Amino acid sequence: MRLTLVIHSLGCGGSERVLTSLANTWQRAGHDVTVMGLTDGDQPPFYPLDPRVSLEWLAVARTSRNFLEAVTDNIGRVRALKAAFKRARPDLVVSFLTSTNVLVLLATRDRTVPVVVSERSNPRRDPVPRAWQWLRMRLYPRAAAIVVQTRRTAEWFPPRLQSRITVIPNAAPFTGVPRPRGAGCADRGIVLGVGRLEHEKGFDLLVRAFAEATRGHRGWELVIAGDGSQRAALAALAASCGVADRVRLPGTQADIGRVYAAADVFALPSRFEGFPNALLEAMAAGVPSVAADCPTGPREIIRDEHDGLLVSAEDVVALTGALSRLINDPQLRGRLGAAGAEVTDRYGPDKIQARWDALVADVAGRGRADTPSTGR
Repeated sequence: MRLTLVIHSLGCGGSERVLTSLANTWQRAGHDVTVMGLTDGDQPPFYPLDPRVSLEWLAVARTSRNFLEAVTDNIGRVRALKAAFKRARPDLVVSFLTSTNVLVLLATRDRTVPVVVSERSNPRRDPVPRAWQWLRMRLYPRAAAIVVQTRRTAEWFPPRLQSRITVIPNAAPFTGVPRPRGAGCADRGIVLGVGRLEHEKGFDLLVRAFAEATRGHRGWELVIAGDGSQRAALAALAASCGVADRVRLPGTQADIGRVYAAADVFALPSRFEGFPNALLEAMAAGVPSVAADCPTGPREIIRDEHDGLLVSAEDVVALTGALSRLINDPQLRGRLGAAGAEVTDRYGPDKIQARWDALVADVAGRGRADTPSTGR
C-alpha cells in the first residue's frame, strides 16, 4: 500500500517516536511510505527515519499573529495538504495530534482516501483551543478510525464516535538486559525525570518532592532530561529549595538509553498524560519507577506496589513519601526494577505493531470495498 503519515514536526517527543517507528516498520514490510511534516524541516528528524521513507516538509507551520491571519494560514495549510496528497496518491493517511488531524480531515473532504486520526494525550486535560475542539467534534465522524491510547480516553468521546475508536497504547522499547538496581546503599544515586519542561509534566512538583525526600541524603541528584519553556523557572525553584547544586537540567538527550542506565529511580510527576513513553522506557530499562496517578496512562502501565509505585496526582507529600521509600530501601528498588522490566511483555513493540497493522488492513480493506468498480 501507499501510506502517508502526517504530523506537525519530527522533533523529540512521544508522538514523533511512535510515528517514526510506524513509518520505518511499514517501509520494511514493503509498503510505500511517505511522511509529511507541517514545519519547514530546518531540523532533521530526532528519531532515525529509514532513508527509503519519503519525507516531505510542507513549510506551513508559522505562528499566526491574530485571528484573521490564523484563518488565512489554516486555509493555506489545508491547500498544501490537498496538493501533497494529490502528489503522493496514498491508499490511506494516518494523522497525529488534534490540530493536524483536523487539517488533514479538511484536506480530504472529498473522502477519496480513508483517514486514521490519532489522539496522543488526554483530551479532558489537554488545552486545545476551543475552535479546534469544535472542529474535532464536527470532523472526526469523517475519519475511518480514531486511535486513542487508553480505554478511559475512548470513553471521553461521544457515543456517536465509539464505533470508530480503536485503543492502541504505545510500545515499550526493548532496551537490552536491564542492569540490577538497589544493590548499593542509600547514600547516593540519581532520581531521573524525562520529558518536556512544561507545566503539564509537573517537574515543579518533582523538584519540591526531591528536596524534601533527600534532606538526609545529600549524595542524591535529580536529573531532568528535556527542554521547554519552564527551564528557567525550574532552575530558580531548585535554588529556592536549596538543591540547585544537586539538580541538573541537561536538555534533550539523543542517547536516552544511556540516561536510563545511569538512573537509580525514575519519577513521572505529570499533571496529565496520554500513555507516557518515558515511563515505559524507564521500566523497560529496569529503573524502579514512581508515577502520578493522573487520569490516563500511568495506571494502565504500573501495577501499584508490584512493578512500580502510584501516587495521587499533584500531591507533593505523596510523591515525597514514595521517593523516600525508594531512596531508603535498596531492596525495594531492586524488586520493583526487576518486575517493571516485564512491561516489555505486555507492551512489546511486536504486539503493538500488530494492532496497528490490523487496523490499517481493516481500514484499507473497507476503503477498497467502497470504491466503485471500473468495469475492468
